[in-house]
This record gives sequence, C-alpha cells and structure tokens, in this order.
Amino acid sequence: MIDERQDDEILGRALARAIETIEVNETAYERSRFVSAPSRRLFGLWQLASGAAAVILALAFGLWLTRPNDTQEPAAGSLKPAPTATASPQLAIPVSSAAPDRDNVWVYFTRDSLPPLGAYVRGVFTDGSREVRIASRLSLLRGSRITPVPAGASNPLALVAPVQNGSSTFGVGARIDGETASVEFEIPTGWGIHGATQSRALLQQLVYVITEEAGVRYARITEQGKANAVIDGLVVDKPLSREDVFGYTVRAATGSISFGGDDKTPFVGADLVTRDIQDGTLVRLTFEGRNRSTNAKASLPSFTISFQRNDGSVPHNRADGAPPAYLLAIGFQWNGTGSSGGVGHVERVDRAPLRLIAGDSNTSYQLGLDDARPWRAYMPDPTLLIIEIGGDPRTVSDRIAVTAPKPGDRFAGDIVRATGSARVFEANVSWRLRDANEKAVANGHFNASLGTSQLWGTFEASIAIPPGLHGSITLEVYEVSPQDGSDRGMVKIPLTVS
Repeated sequence: MIDERQDDEILGRALARAIETIEVNETAYERSRFVSAPSRRLFGLWQLASGAAAVILALAFGLWLTRPNDTQEPAAGSLKPAPTATASPQLAIPVSSAAPDRDNVWVYFTRDSLPPLGAYVRGVFTDGSREVRIASRLSLLRGSRITPVPAGASNPLALVAPVQNGSSTFGVGARIDGETASVEFEIPTGWGIHGATQSRALLQQLVYVITEEAGVRYARITEQGKANAVIDGLVVDKPLSREDVFGYTVRAATGSISFGGDDKTPFVGADLVTRDIQDGTLVRLTFEGRNRSTNAKASLPSFTISFQRNDGSVPHNRADGAPPAYLLAIGFQWNGTGSSGGVGHVERVDRAPLRLIAGDSNTSYQLGLDDARPWRAYMPDPTLLIIEIGGDPRTVSDRIAVTAPKPGDRFAGDIVRATGSARVFEANVSWRLRDANEKAVANGHFNASLGTSQLWGTFEASIAIPPGLHGSITLEVYEVSPQDGSDRGMVKIPLTVS
C-alpha cells in the first residue's frame, strides 16, 4: 500500500532543497543589532540550469502537492488554554504563487527593546490552506529573500540555515488545531542563532508571523523529531501567544472604560481629527466633539471604550486576507434622530501597530491592532478625547506612561522636562533619580491633572538634576501605594547627563 502522506513529505522536502539551491539577492543587515549579513555567492551557469529545473519541478508538482484532501479543517475555538497537538505537522513547502513578487505580504521584524514591527514586503507567497500560508510567510523571511527590511528593524529568520555553497537544509511544516498552529522546523545544522538577544528576537518573530494567520492565537514551535525547540539554550516547550513575547511587562489591554459626557445637546458626533503613529510603537488618536446642526465644536457625549480579540466580524479589507488580531472599539452616544453620518467604511492604515479604522458612523469606531499592548484615554478638555495605544515598553506601565524624556536622551542642563499621563491615587506621581551605581540621588513628586478614575490624567513637570551628577542616570516614575507604601507601576528610563 502506498503511503501518500509520507510520499508528499518526501517529495516536499526534496522540492524544498531543490528550491533552496537557487541563489537570491540578499539584503545586508550591518545596521542590525540582532543579525549579521549572510554570506553571498555568485550565480553560476550550472546553478542557473539546476534552478530552472527546480522551478519546472515546482510547477509540475505544485498543484499535486497542494491538492485538497477530505480532512475537515478544525474551526477556531473560543478563548481557552492552548491545546496540545497530538499529530505531526503536515509538511507545507511553499512554491511559486500565481502572482509572484507580490508587495502585499504582511510579516514582522524585531527591534531592540521595542515591540515587533509589521510591514508589507515583496516576495514569492503561496495562497492555499492556512498551513501552507504559514509556511509560506516563514519561508519568505528565511534566507533574506525580502527587501527592504524596515529601518531600525532586524530579520532574525534570515540567519536560520543560511544558503551556503549554493544549497541549504531547511524545511517547515504546519498543522492547525483550533487556535494553535504547531510548526515543525527541519534544521539539521541548527538555528544559526547565538546569544540571548538573538534567541528572544527569533522567538518573538516566529510567534508573530505564525499567529498572523486568521484564527491562530498560539504558536507551538518544535524541531523535527523533538517535542520542543531549543534556540541556543532558550527552551520553547509550550504554545505561545503574542502577549507572551511582545515586550510589555504589564498586559492590561483587555477590558473597557465608560465616561458620562454631556448628553443634553442633541446631534453631537465625534470626528477623528488627528492620528499620530510613532515608530510603529505608539498610536495617538484625537476625537473632537462636533455639533452636526451648527458644525461648531461641542462637549463630547457619553462614550465607552473596550478592547477585545477580533472574532472576524470586522471587515479587514486586507490584500493577504488575514484580519487584525485585536480591536479597540469606541462608541459615542448619539442624541438625535436619523443617521449621524461618518466613517461608514473600512480604511486600511497598515502602519504598525494600527492596521485599519472601521465604523458605521461618527459615533462608532473600531481600530484594528496587531497586538494587545496597553492603552489609555484622557480628555484635555470636554470637547476632546485622546486615546494612546502602546509606547516604548520601558516607559509604559499599568498606571504610568511617560512620553518625554525618551530612553537614551542626553541632557546638558540641570532640568529634565517630564511629560505623560497617569492614573494614580489622588493624582500623586512620584519620581526618583539614580546614578550609574543605582544609588538614589534625588526624589520628589508632582500632580497629574486627574486622580483615580477610568480616564487618565496628564502631567508636565520639571525635575532638577543634582549638581555634579554626570554620566548614565535612570529616571524612575511610579505611584506610591496608599496601602503599604510600595512602588507601583514603575517605569525606568535610562538617560545621560553630560
């Protein structure tokens, strides 16, 4: 009896190795703190012939290798602990897509001390089953086959089994069970990753890329023939979500807030008047109250803001078919008859971490997001609502968000200007300066504009640098617990005083 599944895997791995012999233009990564440039080799005539033969084989076997089977694909389940896959992943080697060199494949890159950065890239991508799509995204990143890598970002997957002497051993297979994708890597020569920083960066990239597929929340990563994966000492032995690896120490994104606004004036809507997306890390949106009858600014009506996983009900209007993983929904009360007008469509943004803006009116907005990073809302005055999502993980906690100074800033004077927002007891924000030896050399406190509430207050304060303090220092901003006096919501910002 012929074992078709085993034949598929053998042929798939052989095809993968044949495709790997095709030398490609690789992107240098000298700027990266995570990776170094892979080796290069000239494309000879004999390699051209073998490459052409591999492509012909791919075209001949492509449809047969990816033919549909009679197995029903499991549906995505509700939120629950990640299940453990009991069957081996099915090999899913991507071959040329019907529209190669597409510029609409969304993948992720890593950055030192910052969340992953998503971006559309150009490359060969295979549409097919969800398993094939996962394998295709990973293979697209493997071997530096994309350009350009966003400024300040790295592609750790480019280091995995790099092409050497015209060939490489690399295979990837995937199987989806509910919300978990089990992905098995064939890497006999090892991961090619060294050090804790590179290991964490690769793991972060793998989890984000695997969970980009619709309905997949967890990534289970293994090596061929093993129950886990070991990336230069980093043991990966359980399914991981984006929240497990995305860099924030406080994961307080889920939940909702409500605010009682001015509901006396009819026909007041809320316009999204500004959007500011900084470095793929922070999103700041400003909503303004506007009277639809007079077109004058007006106090905002009552509203609710809630953060949730996207169940697929929000249209995504995305070229590669995967909806955003999370939604931040903002709903304003409408005190009038008839329609409020407004958004009424899906706007593709695709500037990480904001993927889209959807809504059916100017009283309802839904923001599609890459991950569950912390968010906060504050009102500078009754007519304005500002929502911030994310920020540098070193400057954000569950109750403190510092927008200035930024980590690494250098000061030549004797004053540090601190700005940001806080949600702390009685609006009392505390600060402390430590020298290069971690010794506390100054401390104090200031007030935010609002104390304990669902909305955050804002602050702007001047912090005096003690005379004679030079070199590396750390600014700590936190809340003193009213219960036991402990430090809560601490953020630590490294600075330099010249």
